[in-house]
Amino acid sequence: VLQIGAVHGLAPAPSMEALTLAPVPWLSTSEADAIINSGWWNQELQQSDPHDICGWYGISCNDAGSITKISHPYIKEGIQLATLKLSVFKDLERPEVWESGLDGTIPPEIGNLQKLTYLDLSWNSLHGTLPISITKLTKLEWFDISNNFINGEIPTELGYLSSLKIPHRLA
Repeated sequence: VLQIGAVHGLAPAPSMEALTLAPVPWLSTSEADAIINSGWWNQELQQSDPHDICGWYGISCNDAGSITKISHPYIKEGIQLATLKLSVFKDLERPEVWESGLDGTIPPEIGNLQKLTYLDLSWNSLHGTLPISITKLTKLEWFDISNNFINGEIPTELGYLSSLKIPHRLA
């Protein structure tokens, strides 16, 4: 809380240090900050520099240092999928977070991941409906949400994704 002035009498002017605000989660839009702030990774267990996200277990990056794959077979129970700020991952192609203890709903921002080719959210505790924005993922080849608590209608537009392959067991 930033308080200017005082209710009773005059208070001395605050110093510049007092006016410096604490960092706010999601203030930065970098991929590294999104990973660190997500709560998905235990930073103490990482063997590399905590800010060298490309060196972390389960993270793959392209030559430019942008995250292309997140593969994390177990995060921890109760972490919300929405805590990972999806909008910053412009080059993400493969989030493989099956059996990761993820909870919550699939956020509509997932439709902004235009390079997504593979999405495995199976064996989590996701619930709610599929966001219509998922139909914007025109490069999507694999999409698995099995063994969750997803309900409602499957968007018919999902059928228009020409790259999407239907698993043989569902065909």
